[in-house]
Amino acid sequence: MNGKKLHTLFPFFKDGYRVFTFDHERFPNPKKLVQDLLEMGIRVVPIVDPGVKEDPEYKTYQEGTYEDHFCKYIEGHPYFGDVWPGKSAFPDFTNTKTREWWGQNHKFYSDMGIHGIWNDMNEPAVFNETKTMDVKVLHGNNGHPKTHRELHNVYGLLMGESTYNGMKKLIGGDRPFLLTRAGYASGTTHRAVYLPHGTWHDYWTDTVYEGGQHVLIKAELDILPIFLKAGSILPHGTVKPNSAEKETKMTFHLYAELDGSTEYSLYEDDAKTFAYEDDHFAEININCSFSKNLIKIELNQESSGYTPDWTEYEVVIHHPAPDTEIKLNGQTVKGNRLNVNDTVIFKGTLQHD
Repeated sequence: MNGKKLHTLFPFFKDGYRVFTFDHERFPNPKKLVQDLLEMGIRVVPIVDPGVKEDPEYKTYQEGTYEDHFCKYIEGHPYFGDVWPGKSAFPDFTNTKTREWWGQNHKFYSDMGIHGIWNDMNEPAVFNETKTMDVKVLHGNNGHPKTHRELHNVYGLLMGESTYNGMKKLIGGDRPFLLTRAGYASGTTHRAVYLPHGTWHDYWTDTVYEGGQHVLIKAELDILPIFLKAGSILPHGTVKPNSAEKETKMTFHLYAELDGSTEYSLYEDDAKTFAYEDDHFAEININCSFSKNLIKIELNQESSGYTPDWTEYEVVIHHPAPDTEIKLNGQTVKGNRLNVNDTVIFKGTLQHD
């Protein structure tokens, strides 16, 4: 989130784990707490789970029941599952009216100055033997009912959509921050990845593979397999603790090929507001051509109401042929060839319009 550190409120801040509540004994003035933290540079991100505590005196449960927002069986009775609040009902996010209702409920948080939400337990997770909702539950699905067995994998997605769209309407022009769980790591140690025809580079090791085959990749929990086809251009910003830190340098990774051409446009905006909808953004356009012992790079920019902070850039060319001449905007440049992963690096500055 732009300009601030993040601080997560875990489920224990709620009144009996009731969603859209604060425990007023522990947090007698939550709005002041949120504002005090904002002044310290910390944005609060509360956890919001889908389970709504069964409690006839609880407003969210009352509304969800009266307005028919909860998941139910084909016979018409609601589904209940045990989660953090105890026996709980679950919104049927497959219905548009329910997504809108759930999104509007986030006014409880936005009125305090909260602009970010962490959706948790939204597979949905349930404290039972199957760890999730009964597959016999029948979702409304906007008049096209389907069982939970059929729609399980979209439940978390639709909750996230509901949360994001609700917050977007409520926070007055800034972009909402949304973190969603809805996934798990399996116990596999390797995975087979199919690479289509062409030449491919492993993002992490820079190992080169020829396509048209499956390759066996070690399945590290903290590493997502990423492959880039020869001819690809990939931009990197610098590592920053938060988005308040201005970008100082952009690095463009160019994965060389023996023959052909490629183009790429780097889009940037303020990363905070929706001003880009009124054409306030910038584009850096890169065109490359590859031939025997020559790589031509054309780099230019187009700005429309927004100017990036960075001016320094670096181009990293992966696996160029030996003795390759490199031309940038028509001028030959001298890069430093590194033995590590066979790369050539050169630097420059770009004066933004």
